[in-house]
Amino acid sequence: MHRAPVAPREGRRRLDRRPPHEVVGRENELAAVESFLDGVVNGPSTGLIIGGEPGLGKTTIWEAGAASARQRSFTVLTARPAEPESRLSYAALADLMGGLSAELVATLPAPQSRALQVALLRAEPGDQPPDRRAVGTAVLGAVLALAKLSPVLIAVDDLQWLDPASMHALQFALRRIGTAPIGLLAAIRTDMTEPLGENFASAMPGAATLALTPLSLGALRHLLASRLGASFSHSILVRLRQASGGNPLFALEIGQSLQRDGGAVQAGDPLPLSKSLRDLLYMRLGKLSALAQRILLAASAVSQPTVALLAEIEAKSAVEDALREAVAARVVEVERDRIRFTHPLLASVVYMSFTESDRRVMHGRLARVVRDAEERARHLAVAAAEIDEETAAACEDGARSAASRGAPYSAAQLALSAIQLTPALDEDATLRRSLEAARYLYQAGDTQNARALLRTRVASLGPGPARASALYQLAVVEGELGPARESVRIFEQALAEADRESAVSIRIAIDLAWMLLWGGDAIAGAERARQALDSARALGQVDETEQALFAMTYLNCMCGQPARDDIMRRAVELAPSMTQVPLDRSPMALYGLQLMRWGRLEPARSLLEQVHSIATERGDETSLSAASFYLAQLECIAGRWPAATAHVERGLELAALTGVNSQEIRFVDAMLRAHFGRVDEALMLAQEGLVIARDAIEPLAASRFLATIGFLHLSTGHNSAAGTALGEAWDVSWSIGIRDPGAYRFAPDLVEACVATRSIASTGSTINAEEATSWLEERARVLDHPWAAAAGARCRGLLRAVAADPEGAAVLLGDAIDRYTTLGMPFDAGRTALSLGQLLRRQKRKRAARENLQMALGVFEGLGAVVWADRARSELSRIGGRASTPYDLTPSERQVAHLVASGHRNREVAEALYMTVNTVETNLSRIYRKLGVRSRSELAATLKT
Repeated sequence: MHRAPVAPREGRRRLDRRPPHEVVGRENELAAVESFLDGVVNGPSTGLIIGGEPGLGKTTIWEAGAASARQRSFTVLTARPAEPESRLSYAALADLMGGLSAELVATLPAPQSRALQVALLRAEPGDQPPDRRAVGTAVLGAVLALAKLSPVLIAVDDLQWLDPASMHALQFALRRIGTAPIGLLAAIRTDMTEPLGENFASAMPGAATLALTPLSLGALRHLLASRLGASFSHSILVRLRQASGGNPLFALEIGQSLQRDGGAVQAGDPLPLSKSLRDLLYMRLGKLSALAQRILLAASAVSQPTVALLAEIEAKSAVEDALREAVAARVVEVERDRIRFTHPLLASVVYMSFTESDRRVMHGRLARVVRDAEERARHLAVAAAEIDEETAAACEDGARSAASRGAPYSAAQLALSAIQLTPALDEDATLRRSLEAARYLYQAGDTQNARALLRTRVASLGPGPARASALYQLAVVEGELGPARESVRIFEQALAEADRESAVSIRIAIDLAWMLLWGGDAIAGAERARQALDSARALGQVDETEQALFAMTYLNCMCGQPARDDIMRRAVELAPSMTQVPLDRSPMALYGLQLMRWGRLEPARSLLEQVHSIATERGDETSLSAASFYLAQLECIAGRWPAATAHVERGLELAALTGVNSQEIRFVDAMLRAHFGRVDEALMLAQEGLVIARDAIEPLAASRFLATIGFLHLSTGHNSAAGTALGEAWDVSWSIGIRDPGAYRFAPDLVEACVATRSIASTGSTINAEEATSWLEERARVLDHPWAAAAGARCRGLLRAVAADPEGAAVLLGDAIDRYTTLGMPFDAGRTALSLGQLLRRQKRKRAARENLQMALGVFEGLGAVVWADRARSELSRIGGRASTPYDLTPSERQVAHLVASGHRNREVAEALYMTVNTVETNLSRIYRKLGVRSRSELAATLKT
């Protein structure tokens, strides 16, 4: 870490003290870097990726940018990874974060602080290795803390050599920086990994790429004159540019060769160095002594070469002599004890200039002196010329070490090496290492290769407990990649082959129970959970007993049995010990959902917010996306639509990042847009989601989207279409065994659609309005279900209204309004008040009708339910009541109107009023309609009058 101005640190020594050269021919690129730094200061965060082929001067531009940032008093965090370091977990992160003070690290939440300390090798991983997302969250917290003191520049040279663990942590942080004054300046070889640069550029809003182009003929002339003191004829310069492709590094190499040959070339003769660009680098290295080349081979092969390390394989005096020679040839630089090649290509060329046999020998020597288990394993793997169990075991240990530090990608690579080195006859070790490798690949997000490895291993095994373990892992992976029913099939096969007396069989049965619910058979899922509970109790497996009891209780409730709050609360208390249960399927999460379905919103919110908080602290984005989905549903029901919108927006971002829960977030996004009255957008989302759900054979998701489509049709008066969609939603949910009435929140919509069309049954459905209502009422009595009681009263009131019992209907609808209000569900209360107002209007009870319709209008306007507010106004106009005038703006609308009329943009209004941009846009639509204006200028003029 550097702060500007930075004085040279005491004790720093360099074997090469050449003064810095001016940057030639890159004026436009330097101006772009300065503009980028201006943007970092002024906010929001942004990034600049400098790309080009080797030798074009990426590092030179990058160094100039970092130096300018220091002069501007930025905090500059630098990393300059090399190719060997790309195989060592968190090597680059150690460079970036190694200078963080202990005081700053201590300010991070404990899980993040520990994760960062383990990643930086400042602490032992212990029994519970840190999740790599916790490392990313810690990096985010650290740079945000630094940004409070001064602008921060994260400067990474040779981005293509960034190790996967550091890459994940850095990308994780960059995507979440927001408006803090933090910038990323990176250089990358585009001949190798162009998509990597694009990925980093996309990680930050407003980030850009700066592609370096070949130097012009004039710039090359200037370069050769300033660096070599050489002056060549125009014809030689033209040929030199052609040969070098305008690459500064290779132009200088050719220029030096021309100087050695006197600077003259006969017409038609080739330039002194006419081979490939790699040959040019070989020639530079060829001037070095055999000793220097051997020492450089060791430096190129190790992840973090140091003088001290090389002195363990060669005499220290020989190492120092070799390094002085290499520094003089501008092949390496030495800073304190650290050795760095002046260009990464040089390290690669050094390494490849030796035979495979020579390289194996060197890796073997390095394996004897390196301390880190992970790096030692890597050297042993390369050194091994044949299958070797001892080396395979070392790779297995190294993989576990990498995994314990939250680096699953590195762990996977070592585990795969372990498999390759395992003797063919050792089937147990092959299986164990294959399962570990698949698990690491899965954790690293490489689910396709995890599946391929598991499928290969399953195919190689005969039936029995060994194959059951492989099938178990394959079922978990298939649950992420394919239809739930395929995952169910594999789970069932694994269970059939597992040892019935093992804890593994119980865990398979529990996971199978959950997958059966998602795959469309809740009743079978509950039965599997019961069987798992019996087995766990019989075997005395305490943890598995608690997990199975929780699963059975939850699934039984989904199937219509009474809620067991005592068991669920106990599960919540024991949740910290259920380390194998994902957070998004933890007792806190699922009990929160159960309470939400029953209408107990406050305790549900408390639990779900805890899940959200824990996931945030851990950096667990999979669980965080699920928590966003859960809370978005809850806040939509609770009438806290700005909060719901914020959760949807967060969920959409996380779904894009993680690739999980995209259908769930799509559903709640569509439903929220439908509530706001953004009909076309909501319908498009719901229809797309329905197609995806049907293709994947996901009935739960299909039912949700059908319910959303039905609500949209009902909102816009297309009652017959609404009945069709809602009836199908009912049939789908019923067919998979769902019997918790809270899972049928669309039931009142179904009854309302049937009443509106005067049809006894919805088109094509097996359920009719009377049966749905009676079922809700019966479930409310038997289960003491608060939401079912409110919904049952509302549905019965709607039916009484068309059955010539207006008095009874009014009583029931009034009771439903009271129940919804008590439950904290204003939209449902408003819709019920609208129905009651319509009934009273038809009875000519104008005063009571007006009161209920005005109540409904107030609710809808307060929430921003545009379509439903229009319906309430229409009903009010039919009884001669005072309709809402153009100036009847709500307090929230007045605030938005005045800020917009004052010239503020929607995002600025949102920030000032703590709203989302969507909420501002919805308010603005209502304001325009109420005031009869069509533009911001008209709004400003109207408010002035």
